Amino acid sequence: MSAPINAENPDPESLRRAIEQIQQELPDLLGSDYLSFSTELELLLSEGSNDELLALFASHPVAYDRLQDLLTHFTAGHGLYGDSISLRSGVRYICQIGPHFVDGVDVQKKDVVGRPLCPSHGKAMKLAT
Repeated sequence: MSAPINAENPDPESLRRAIEQIQQELPDLLGSDYLSFSTELELLLSEGSNDELLALFASHPVAYDRLQDLLTHFTAGHGLYGDSISLRSGVRYICQIGPHFVDGVDVQKKDVVGRPLCPSHGKAMKLAT
């Protein structure tokens, strides 16, 4: 499991933003557990605390690891030459092999035509809509 970033007292705005971004990945991450997880998540998003949200994700290690990855980006920031940014770009790509999503800021290589390559599979990805 990834090391938690400020998991005991995460910034509520960052946590909600990370959960919003991860929601489209949850069916692939959770498989048959998705429906029950999704039902509980919707309830907690409207009425629950950050601690309850984190506990739900912690009960599903794959989803928890992905949530922590997103929180790391929100809290640490990334940028060129040390420039910090607080928000990830809204650009996301889909890998047809996975299938999984890759944020635009996570793309490290492009093919000769300029298409982003999946960091896991090395294959060209399409813009996720």
